[in-house]
Amino acid sequence: MVSIFIERKRVTILKGELVMIMSIDERKIGTACFIGGAIGTAVAFTVAPWLWFLGLLTGCAVGYLACEFGEVMAAIPIAARTTARGCGIVKSTCWEFAKWFAQPHPFLHQAIVFGLLSFSLVLWKSW
Repeated sequence: MVSIFIERKRVTILKGELVMIMSIDERKIGTACFIGGAIGTAVAFTVAPWLWFLGLLTGCAVGYLACEFGEVMAAIPIAARTTARGCGIVKSTCWEFAKWFAQPHPFLHQAIVFGLLSFSLVLWKSW
């Protein structure tokens, strides 16, 4: 016997000893991601069949963003502030690396130039 109890925001399905609790919001998000992934995969198969997995990932992401658009828009300023705080660390690290790279190194600069030239020749010959 299967019993289904619908509470305010949760659906509980009981069958013997198996209890599965799934939020209605989780179901809505899962459905949106599934539909978006199916559409993305279909478009990818039409345009470039070997890139079907990118269509799947893109479709799932677009489905999620479309489903939770208000929450995504509210999270953008928070993410921007966090990124701006983190960029200070990245900028200082890059500045220290630039100062270190500007110092004379006996073989480093020559090795980089030689490596880039060799790599470009290999690419040019492979065409």
